Amino acid sequence: MQNHTILIPLLILALLLVASYAFEYVMKKLLKVEREKWPSYNHVNDLHRKIDWIIRIVSSIFVFIAFYYYGTTDTPIAFWPFQPLTIFILLLFISESVRAFMEWKYAENPRTYLLTLSSMIFALSLFSLVILTDFFGYL
Repeated sequence: MQNHTILIPLLILALLLVASYAFEYVMKKLLKVEREKWPSYNHVNDLHRKIDWIIRIVSSIFVFIAFYYYGTTDTPIAFWPFQPLTIFILLLFISESVRAFMEWKYAENPRTYLLTLSSMIFALSLFSLVILTDFFGYL
């Protein structure tokens, strides 16, 4: 009998990606919003671009500190802002929140912020579900 320990998590991951894509597709149709396809990331204006780069640089610094700490010590990081998963989640949350605010304030179609917020909430919900269930019992 073949070992399918890697196949099932990959299948679950594929289903989560399809669910995320389907959610965004349906929300685009409901809100009558058009946005560039992923992975393109268009900034609403120059201020948005500058703020986004500041967020990316600061989070990169946190990631480098976390990796340096992990590489030089044998003790786990107890301070939650320096845990890599926390940095990743905060980066996504802050970046998408700034994007939603900029879309609400400055976009041609201000309903795009609703798409950004709903997609962020859906993605964070899926991510939390996977983390809380230990990848549905496969981790």
